[in-house]
Amino acid sequence: MLIKLTNKEIIYQLDCQCFREPYSWETYLHADHAYHYYGIYNNEQTIIGFITLLAVGDDYELIKIAVLPAYQRQGWAFSSLQELLATLDFENMFLEVNEHNQAAINLYLKLHFEIIHTRKQYYHDDNAYILKYHKGRQPC
Repeated sequence: MLIKLTNKEIIYQLDCQCFREPYSWETYLHADHAYHYYGIYNNEQTIIGFITLLAVGDDYELIKIAVLPAYQRQGWAFSSLQELLATLDFENMFLEVNEHNQAAINLYLKLHFEIIHTRKQYYHDDNAYILKYHKGRQPC
């Protein structure tokens, strides 16, 4: 289950638990209203992860999706992203992923994202894939 969050401190704490190199607290402090945060909650209503989106016109960029290590590989990222794609109104969603992050690539392809571009040496010596999910805006 996803719930929109406004408490950046919770997101920052989760970021620190999920990544070796989390975004700095200052990054969260200075993020403007174009950033949207969603908490991923398990069946016991405990927050176990988050999704960060950046709104750009009619599109979104998926900035980060994270699930606490104890809950990874249990389908939480898939079901949460699937819920988000179904409920948000947008034209396209974009993201970038390291070419060697096969688990993430498989997740996005399973959700019908498509690889549209490769950025050479984006992550030092590694390439980044740019993926796109086209939904189209829903009629009024």
